[in-house]
This record gives sequence, structure tokens and C-alpha cells, in this order.
Amino acid sequence: MGNFENSNPQEQKLLIADWQFDPARCELSQGDNVVKLEPLLCDFLQYLASRAGQIVTREELLEHVWQGRVVSDDSLRRAVKKLRLALGDDARNPRYIKTKPLQGYILVAKVSEQKVPKVKSSIGRWPQIALITLLAAGLYIALGKQWFEQGAPQQAEKTPLKETALTSLTGSEIEGSFHSESQRLLFTLRNHSNEDLHLYTKDLNSSFVQKISHGEGNFYRGTFSPSGRKVAYSHQSNQKEHPEIYIADYDPALGLSNVKALGVSDNTNSLSSWSADGKSLYFFYETQHSDPWEIYRYRLDNGTIEQVTYSSKQGYGAFYAKESPDGRYLAILKNLVGRRYAITLMDMQTNSLVAERILNFFSDKILWLDERSIVKTKDGSQANLVIGSFKGDIYYYSIEADRLWEQSGTAPGLNDIFYDCGPRCFFMRRHTMNYTDVLEVTNPFIPATSTPRLQLESNKAEFHPIYSHDGDALFYTQKDENQAVIVRHKLNEEPQSLWTFNPRHVVRELVQSPDQRFLAGRLEDRLFLLDLESLDLKFISSELEKVGPPSWSRDSQAIFFSRIKEDNSDLYSYQMSNGEIRYKEGNISYLKQLADGRDFLIDHDLKLHQVDGQGTRHFIQAFSHLSGSTWQIQNNYLYFSEPTYGNTYLVQLDLNNKQKRKHLLAKSPDSWEFHIHPKGDRLLMTRFQAADSDLVKVEWPEPTQAK
Repeated sequence: MGNFENSNPQEQKLLIADWQFDPARCELSQGDNVVKLEPLLCDFLQYLASRAGQIVTREELLEHVWQGRVVSDDSLRRAVKKLRLALGDDARNPRYIKTKPLQGYILVAKVSEQKVPKVKSSIGRWPQIALITLLAAGLYIALGKQWFEQGAPQQAEKTPLKETALTSLTGSEIEGSFHSESQRLLFTLRNHSNEDLHLYTKDLNSSFVQKISHGEGNFYRGTFSPSGRKVAYSHQSNQKEHPEIYIADYDPALGLSNVKALGVSDNTNSLSSWSADGKSLYFFYETQHSDPWEIYRYRLDNGTIEQVTYSSKQGYGAFYAKESPDGRYLAILKNLVGRRYAITLMDMQTNSLVAERILNFFSDKILWLDERSIVKTKDGSQANLVIGSFKGDIYYYSIEADRLWEQSGTAPGLNDIFYDCGPRCFFMRRHTMNYTDVLEVTNPFIPATSTPRLQLESNKAEFHPIYSHDGDALFYTQKDENQAVIVRHKLNEEPQSLWTFNPRHVVRELVQSPDQRFLAGRLEDRLFLLDLESLDLKFISSELEKVGPPSWSRDSQAIFFSRIKEDNSDLYSYQMSNGEIRYKEGNISYLKQLADGRDFLIDHDLKLHQVDGQGTRHFIQAFSHLSGSTWQIQNNYLYFSEPTYGNTYLVQLDLNNKQKRKHLLAKSPDSWEFHIHPKGDRLLMTRFQAADSDLVKVEWPEPTQAK
């Protein structure tokens, strides 16, 4: 966005088809016909023009036009409608703005540039727009219209970057930390999928690599203290249910010593970062499954733990904190609801709120920038920090200007920033996208058969597989760096791409209607409905809702889902006949109707019940989280997955005598989801494997200056 907001010796006007557009005056004109635009519509049109011929996503509009403000889908549609009205456009036969369902909008009209000598004025909206427009239009022609219309990540251009390897070990190097004074890397390594995670260091001066963690279980999320003489890390023992956070002294010759546990292993916890002075450690902690995550601070001098944040129950809460290098500010990341995040900045001296900014992308890491890493836009806005994510997003943020802008040229296979090495220079992780496979395994609780078992082979990542109701096809999602798709794969046929979406997004909890005509699921946290004949897809919930997973009525006439609030969950039904959403019952998070007439529900406390013909509930099992893809009723058995000591087990519960049997499903806590074949003899699951990844130094060039 910085390229659109810089001074230029000439004032620019644009020709958009037969309209002359004057951004400085916010006017459209055709001869004597002059249409005055509202400032918001003016910015909207100018941004579309700067991306002429490209799909502009909702997220991009919220960031660049609405400046991160919370905006409903209806407000966005009203703005589009007003702009079409001003242009005399027809949504059904668009000559200017075309809607790409579920993706965004495209300015399809021809855009050209007019330049006139600049008159002295303090007004100047995005003066370099014409240059960006021509570059974008050329890219559109060069890469092909089809690529942009298939939902790939919407980048105006692929920015060339310089990439230098920091590690090149066999396996997967992740979760890097760097101490610049000693020029030493700390990272987690897994050589093979069935091996434990361990901590390693590498001296960049000598290229000497050392393994510094020893013993059973997984050691991960290691981070150097500011002095480099201490290391904090997490350890998941094979003998304990929850991970533990540890602090240890570190010496290159001796390794780790004086190891001490923080004592917060009772429930979910995750190490965040050191304080600037190295005297405290930040981590997030979830006291109960229904409580939001909160940030806590552990003080090394006296061993006390202090709560830092107090979140509402809407969203998951606060999960990452990082102090500025001088210790004055504390930046906190928190989840508000679904895919909506926020960054909060606190002044540590006055305990006052400095800034809070909505983030319309998944975010999980913060880097504060120092003087050697200054990044500025041409209008003088200076970035104070960088926000990154596992999905490859990198955004700069200026506190003073309250501005957020994206680093161009990012991709999902390049992620996890952990050190800034100069302007637009970061230490990151580079990995292949082939880190999961879909495979079919025998139901371990029934006699083995000789039926062949499937395994999908590709160089991409596959997720969330389910069988069709007749068992003759699979549905799953597949992604690489360029795009993600929902796939239908019939036996002995080529896979069919049903719908394409952004690879930074997640589609999950797919469920087919009993009549096999539709597929429902969640894109991030929005419910969608996909017609398997026309391949039309529509959303049935908004981004502002927090909803549970979908399920179908046994007659295929309704989709059940819950709207989750702070203190309860209400069950609703979406009517297929007219699209009406009806309230059904309170305090229910999930309803499953089986073809044999049985009903099962999960209440707000995540307890599974069977409901008899009189409406009486009979308790069966309590779950740790809400999902429709981690449990299944097959005949008179309940199957559910259960993570224990870093592994995932498949549990079979006899509904008649309540007896349980357990079998190891995967040596990983991530393989929760499964789906049993209609015959009951086998099941589908996602197998996570050690992605071939290395730590790298990435340098992006300075943005091209307009001449």
C-alpha cells in the first residue's frame, strides 16, 4: 500500500472506460456529466483501478480502503452497489466491476492514465496509481486471466528475493531463534516423521551444529534469552499428558544445565518470548477448555507468575506477547473471533493502551525493528514492528501512523519469521508443501480383511478427508504454494477439482448430504454450501459469527450448526428450500442425525448425549473440544480420537456395555481427524510427516521507485 501513497510531481487522472476519474477531487466525469464520489468510494475505486484486471479480495479491501476497521459483509456490498450506481454499471452484465463469488471484485473496464501539470495543493491521494495500474495490467496479460480468477493468492506481482540457506540438515528444521552477538542459531529438528523433536544449535561462524536436548519426548519452541546465556523451551514427555515449559542455563561447551520447570503443565500452555531485560518470560495459558487464552509473565528472580491479559470469552483470547527492545512497549496478539485477530500495544511505563489494530489475517509472531532495520513508505511512515504468520504473511506496522502494509512476494512455503537482519531482511523457514498425506487404514477393532487400502500420492498437502455416503468416492482438500482446492476423487477415476480457494485459508469439517447432492463445511470459521452438480458455492454464515461445525438432517433438507456465545451455544438450522435460518434449541453445540433414526447431540459443556424418542438425553462421553470430524457413530459403537502423551489414539466405546478399547492411531498429536467407511472396516485419516524444510535468510529488494 505504501507505493500508492507517495508524492509525485504530476497530478494524475485516470480514464476508466468512458469515465474520467479525478482522485484528487473524488470526481467522475463524462463531458458535462460530473458525479461526486464520497471519500470512501473514491478510495475504493482508486484501489480497484490500481489492481485493474485482478481479483481484489475482501481482506485486501478491509486493509487498504477501510484501514483495518471492522466492516460487515452488508456494508461492503452497499459500497459496491453505490459505486456501480455512480458508474452506471449493471451487476448482471458488468462493464466496470465484476463480482467473483467468494473471492472478491475485479475492475474489468480498461484503465489508462492521463497526466497534467500539478497545481500546488495539499491534497494527493495515491499519486502513483497510474504506474501501478500499468504494471498490474501488464502482469495480468502476461500471466493470464485464468490464473487470477482461480483464487490463487492475490499478489500484484512476484517480487524477486534473495534467499540464503542457514541450515541444510536432513529432515525438518523449525522454530528458529537467533542470538546475534554470538552468531548462534537455536532451532527444533525432526529427522523423520516417527522421531521425537529435539533442540539444536548452529554457530554461523564455524557452521558447527550441536544437539542440546536429550531424553525421551519432544523438545521444541526453544528461544535464546537476550544475553544468549539462557534458553527457554517446551518439553512434551511421553509420560505426561501436557507439555511443560523449562528454563535452563546455556553454554556452548556444556549445553543445557540448571534446568528448571515453570510449573504450568496442568493445561494448554505455550512459550511466547523473553522480556527485553531477560528477567521475565511470557507464555500463554488456558486454565479450562472453555476459558480464553491469557498471557502470563514468569519472573525469574522470585518464581512468581503474573497474569498480563484479561480477555473476553469471544474468540480464543491472547496467545503471543513480545516486548520492544528497550522494554517500553509490549505487543500482544489475540484472536477475536474466527479468522479475525488484533494486535494490542501497551506502554509498560504507564500501563496505558497505545494502539489496537484489527488484523484480517492469521498472525502468530511479532518482531520489533531496530535502527538498522528501518522500513519506510514514501510518505514517511516508519515501521516499528513486523507481524508474521505460519501461513507466510508478513506485514509492517507503524505505531505513530497506525498503518499496516504488506510485504509483497510472500508465499505459504516461506514462513515463521524469527529475526530481522536489516531492511526487508528476515531469518525464516523455507519448506515444501508436501507435509501431509491422506491414507486409508484398517479399523483396528475388527478382523482384518484383504481389501486394498488407499494412499493418495502427490507433491502437495492433503487434508480433511471423508468418504461419500456410498463409499465410492473421497472428498478432501489439497494445497500448494499457489492455490488450494476441494477435491472429489472417485475410485478408478482422475480427481476432480470442485472449488478453488486461497492456500493461506483452511477448509475443514466437510460433510456430504445424505442425498449426495451437496457438500457443507467451514472455510476458516464460515459455513459454506457447495452444490456438487453446478459447483456453485455460497456462505451461510458471516465472518462476524462464531459457529460450530455443520451437520445434515437425515432427509437432507436442513443443515444444523450452532452459534457460539460467551456463556452458551444455540442450535440453528439452515433450510435448503428457502435459505431461512431458524432457531432450534439452546445450550446445544452440535446435532447429529443418523439414517437409522438415532439422534446424538453435544451440549455447550462438550458432553455427548444420545436422545431417545421422548427427548430424554443419555450421557455417553465428554470431549475436550468441539468437532464433527473427531468422533463417529458406527453401528453400536462410538469412535473418537484422543491425544495422549504426544500420540493420538483411536478409542472404541461400546454403547451398550460402555466398555472401551484403545489403539494407537498416529505417533503425533495432530492426527485427530478421521472418517470411517460406510462398511466400517476401514477409515481415512491425515498423516502428518516431517516436511523437508530449512532455515533461510531472505532479503527482499527495495520497492521500485516511480520515475
